[in-house]
Amino acid sequence: MALLLTVGKHATVPFEPEKMGIQIYSLEELCFYIGDHASLMGSSFMSQELIQWISEECGCEDLGKELSKSLSYQNNLASFVGKILAYVGFYPREKAAMIETVVAKYSNMDPFHKRKARADALLEKEKYTMAQREYGELLEILPPGEKLLQGEVYQCLGICMGRLFFFEGAAGYFKRAYELTGKEECRRQYLFCMRYSMTEEQFLDFLEKNPGAYAEGVALENELDNLKGQWQDTEGYLELKTGQQKRNQGRFLEYQDWYLEKLQSEQKAYRQMVHRGRTVTEEA
Repeated sequence: MALLLTVGKHATVPFEPEKMGIQIYSLEELCFYIGDHASLMGSSFMSQELIQWISEECGCEDLGKELSKSLSYQNNLASFVGKILAYVGFYPREKAAMIETVVAKYSNMDPFHKRKARADALLEKEKYTMAQREYGELLEILPPGEKLLQGEVYQCLGICMGRLFFFEGAAGYFKRAYELTGKEECRRQYLFCMRYSMTEEQFLDFLEKNPGAYAEGVALENELDNLKGQWQDTEGYLELKTGQQKRNQGRFLEYQDWYLEKLQSEQKAYRQMVHRGRTVTEEA
């Protein structure tokens, strides 16, 4: 069994790097963050704020002074990161060298694709509101000629909105994405969100007014019926049926306990999905 000695103090005030919605309390956590986000890190990571946090909160003034020299001499990001990894010793030398190489490689990525990669990482971690904000800021700075990248960003915005159940807003983003990219995937996502932002009658009326979408819309409706049938075979559906039976049989105290437990579970899951770094108990 390997023994890892910690370096410095456990911070009382966390460091929150580059709008990633993550709170870091130790140098070991900082190294883990660097290793996990090596391809996403930007030059803003090299900040006086980080150096001050390392010196004051973690009690490592010698490392802080060394990193300050890097800022003064305008050393590159890979070198800056390398000094942190070498000082803490969280990773073996070979692993640390590999991380430094990845940072050097991706630090040369153009700022637009790097910004999208950062937003994609937030989306993948289910931090939908934060990803949405990042995609929106990216759209504001994208050059007019970046049509494909614009379309990809609109599609991702649609995914963020859809997973937060704002289907009408998501439909608009997917429609714009389809106009820019011509991707059939975006068209299907658009129709899906239109379906769930309307009643069945409204959706059929929409299809009749858009003949080009009628056949695909009907196919989508059949696919959703199949998915509904599959869902009815899942444990989640059977659990809901159990709660419904309690209510229908007049077992109201049992139903109330079941309902509150289910509600609290869903609230906790939703807060974790959209939180900005605070714990659920702190938000409750």
